[in-house]
Amino acid sequence: MALEEFNKNDLEETNCPLCGDNSIEQVVPYEQYSYLRCLKCGLIYLNTRLKEKALTDYYSSEEYYIKYSADSGYEMQEKALRATFRKFLK
Repeated sequence: MALEEFNKNDLEETNCPLCGDNSIEQVVPYEQYSYLRCLKCGLIYLNTRLKEKALTDYYSSEEYYIKYSADSGYEMQEKALRATFRKFLK
């Protein structure tokens, strides 16, 4: 779901989520998103972003599970994902 499909009240701009500073440079503009680099600590983060409640509502909605469940790709990737995570869990 694209940001423009959400209500503007569901969106927020934020300072660096790691150090709280607001000195930034744009790293990658991508469609309606901006990836910013904090000039103080170097973290790259997404800004404008969805507020926590909007994220929780979206990921707990039936629409999300219908769209991203069966036949959406996980089943096709399951074998590779299991092999990858098995390496990390040893």
